Amino acid sequence: MKFDLELLQFVESDVDVDKLAVAASDGDLSWGELRDEVDKIKKELLSYDIPKGHPVLIYGHKEKQFIASIVACISLELPYVPMDVVYPEERVLKVRDILQSGVLIDCIKKETLVLEDRLNVDYYIQNDPIVYIMFTSGSTGEPKGVQISREAIVDFKNWLESNFDFTKNNIFLNQVPFSFDVSLYETIGFLSFGSSVVLTSREVADDYDTFFKRLKHYKCNTWVSTPSFIPKLLMSSTFNSKELPSLHKFIFCGETLGVNTAKKLLRNFTNNPIVLNTYGPTEATVAVTSINITKEILSKYPTSLPIGYVKSNSNIYISNGENDDGRVIGEMEILGDNVSIGYFKN
Repeated sequence: MKFDLELLQFVESDVDVDKLAVAASDGDLSWGELRDEVDKIKKELLSYDIPKGHPVLIYGHKEKQFIASIVACISLELPYVPMDVVYPEERVLKVRDILQSGVLIDCIKKETLVLEDRLNVDYYIQNDPIVYIMFTSGSTGEPKGVQISREAIVDFKNWLESNFDFTKNNIFLNQVPFSFDVSLYETIGFLSFGSSVVLTSREVADDYDTFFKRLKHYKCNTWVSTPSFIPKLLMSSTFNSKELPSLHKFIFCGETLGVNTAKKLLRNFTNNPIVLNTYGPTEATVAVTSINITKEILSKYPTSLPIGYVKSNSNIYISNGENDDGRVIGEMEILGDNVSIGYFKN
């Protein structure tokens, strides 16, 4: 079973219905249970007669309901706006005020709050609906809502299939909050390919023994995180391919991957791991370049690692570029179906 991002529904409903879909902080869901949970949330949202395109805030951390709410919103063409508990309450309220959203799904309190007077606002884009709005402060310090459309998400999914070799056998580690777009690797990955995702709360991530046992118990084979999360783990004598034989693919994004971190990772994991260094702004749907960091790459680039090759169906240009010792230095311009249609109301 998987979730089709173009049909906006679960498909192959009789296949792998009992397979693990989500291991959350408050329990597990099989694919059949995830479908049922999504249907329940959809039924509730439909009862409020929410206009298509009206943004829905989802607040929480690593709960089952968070994932199910995301899928329910995608199904109903309601842009979901993820807000993790790491954000202070004033930021959540500020974002809600910017959105003028009438719907908040609180996964902590297990309740849906509806402001009826705001439900008459319709932002629907008929030819290319918005899937999610990710708020980023950028350089201004003010929250800006990056709108990512279905076309961009499908383009991202196709890249995961062609360049990352994602299949139904992936068991993703999710550590990044859903309000950070790096989490789309595992969210879109497990949904599109019918695989599994293991959500890791802050409490678990901060307790190495519990975190290690969780990795081992679920046999996670695909790691997704920012580079800064892994160095302290690489210091442990148990974070290696001998103790974690299933783990063999590492995907990094959101920060610079350091040479020393990559070297230690390849020393600890001797099972021919795939170490993908990826890059891209939130406005370009998670990432737009990638490269597998091998020993040969480390030897060729001893001080700083390359961000890789541009994904198919996208182009990067250097604007106002100047030559500097054989290199072209300037501003990057990204063009492609993966680029956001713009900031919300901005």
